[in-house]
Amino acid sequence: ADLLERKLALSLGASGAGFIQWIWNINPFMDNENEAAIGFCRVDGSFKEEFERFRAFAKFANQNRRLFKGKIDEDIVLVIPHSQIFSARNLVTEATKRAVRALHYDLKHACRAVSEYRLEALLAEERAPLFLIMPAPRSISDAGWANLLKLVEKGSTLIITGYFEADEHFRPAERVGKMFGFSGSRPVNRRESGAVFSGEKLQRIERADADDEVREYIHGKGKIVWHPVPLENGDSTEPIAEFYKSILPELLNEYLPTGDVLDDILIRVTRFETVLLFTIINESGTDREVMVRGSSHISVVVSAGRANLVFVDKRTGNVLSRVY
Repeated sequence: ADLLERKLALSLGASGAGFIQWIWNINPFMDNENEAAIGFCRVDGSFKEEFERFRAFAKFANQNRRLFKGKIDEDIVLVIPHSQIFSARNLVTEATKRAVRALHYDLKHACRAVSEYRLEALLAEERAPLFLIMPAPRSISDAGWANLLKLVEKGSTLIITGYFEADEHFRPAERVGKMFGFSGSRPVNRRESGAVFSGEKLQRIERADADDEVREYIHGKGKIVWHPVPLENGDSTEPIAEFYKSILPELLNEYLPTGDVLDDILIRVTRFETVLLFTIINESGTDREVMVRGSSHISVVVSAGRANLVFVDKRTGNVLSRVY
């Protein structure tokens, strides 16, 4: 029930489309015991605990449906490296997940996402996003790279790591070499710039054959910030968060937790026309009181493994509604 609750909170609070329960009653006549018990309602007509969590979030969404309008896009856009994901050797699905977790849990920054094959949608926006993050892509389509450069030219800062001198077919493509003068690569060592690479990563992950210095390349109104090591391919989020933190201004998120809030607490702020939606998830094993500072000050106690959604009025800072 706790896991379902966390998923329900994310489906509403992280700019998702909501949730649908696909089966209500369990089917005891199925010959697959993994499937037979799926459903909210048991054979005797009683409901599982999951149903109460589902009903609470559905009630919250229905009662506050008028507030879910005029969403303001996040200033950080995660570019999903689909060329690499669709390749024969996908090395970035886990890397993308680590990038998202480093942003949301370690740094408390919200982001939105777009595929490298859909960057035209960003180019059509009136204002280029402040920050683009492409985690350890290794390969980028020619069209995707051209669109990234157009966004940087318009004023975006592109944060990118690792060695990505290949197009979507893994044919050589000069990117790093053209910008920074490094064209070679080598396998990563176990420890690189604070990141730890273990197991098969030592023979499958490449880094640029350069020192570990972070480099910047000015292009039009924006710039590219490049780390030679694909930090997102490492085993933990700490080095990723430190790298992002050195670039992303704290003022980008005016609503930050006060006190000792660890990386097992998610505090995500989604902005709408007149309200702020706080998504608070506690992945720790103890109950936690979460206090958030900013123009709106809120305090919420979230039980171990549980989640909550809180609507706050932008103008007054008053709490308008919460699930619990």
